[in-house]
Amino acid sequence: MSPIKKTIIILNGPPGCGKDYGAKFLCEKFGAKQLEFKKLLVELVKIFYNIQDSVWENLYVLKDSPAKDLGGLSPRQALIHVSEDLVKPVLGKDFFGKSLLQEIKSYSAPFFVASDGGFEEEIEPIRKDKNIRLVLVRILAEGKNFDNDSRTYLKDPDYTIVNHYDDRFENLLERLAKEVCLS
Repeated sequence: MSPIKKTIIILNGPPGCGKDYGAKFLCEKFGAKQLEFKKLLVELVKIFYNIQDSVWENLYVLKDSPAKDLGGLSPRQALIHVSEDLVKPVLGKDFFGKSLLQEIKSYSAPFFVASDGGFEEEIEPIRKDKNIRLVLVRILAEGKNFDNDSRTYLKDPDYTIVNHYDDRFENLLERLAKEVCLS
């Protein structure tokens, strides 16, 4: 049996709960490499809607605002449409998880964080890989939910963190990272 060589922390929670902030914090403080399940999805959305990088960046600032360039959909709705209606029915519900797993394997870094986990089928390829340690972190935040998102809370988190939008959140993330890195 080969030893686990890489660890990925997947942050799971509703929009606005602090996942992106948490990933950035873990990258800056502990040298984690940030990855996203949606990286390939964003590229597919830009191709499908024939949108240049700079236009997408401007649209994505307002994730929930309808955009003419996206046929009246918001960037979030366009991502959901391409993922759930076009990609997954043809390529499988685990397609983006397999893509992220390939990306993890392509880097020599030992520690990764993904800020956008929210589908059981996507984490399954990573969960099955015996050379990668998956640490699933559920983030709770008052008033935040999945109402306008296709993702949901994943089952059986390793940790649950409550984001109070203050220093306690960073302290919880720091304690988590030290525990994960030292175990």
